[in-house]
Amino acid sequence: MAFSSAKPTRNSTTLSVAMTLLFTGTSFAIAHPGHSHRGGCLVTHLDGGSDAFLSVRSGPSTQHAEVARVRSGDVLFINTHNCQNGWCRADAATINGRANDIDGWFPTAPCDMF
Repeated sequence: MAFSSAKPTRNSTTLSVAMTLLFTGTSFAIAHPGHSHRGGCLVTHLDGGSDAFLSVRSGPSTQHAEVARVRSGDVLFINTHNCQNGWCRADAATINGRANDIDGWFPTAPCDMF
């Protein structure tokens, strides 16, 4: 078997995280019973190191108030019908490994969408 030293891509990173969750028995559906999510955001592309965060806001622009902060590795769950102009509305999240109800909008640029 040959191994590649190529830099991982967004898709390979998302697949790697999904496979890790699958093999460790972690499931997005288990983390949020009763929610019917059709997609989500794995937060992975934040600039600024370990202090970097993504603001979740009360509406789909930076003009709206911040309602939560998420960091790399956190997951925001969405109904894909609630996305517009590069923003999606989250109705649940896994933040720092814990399930959370959340209601807010976030820009999709720093996300690996699934």
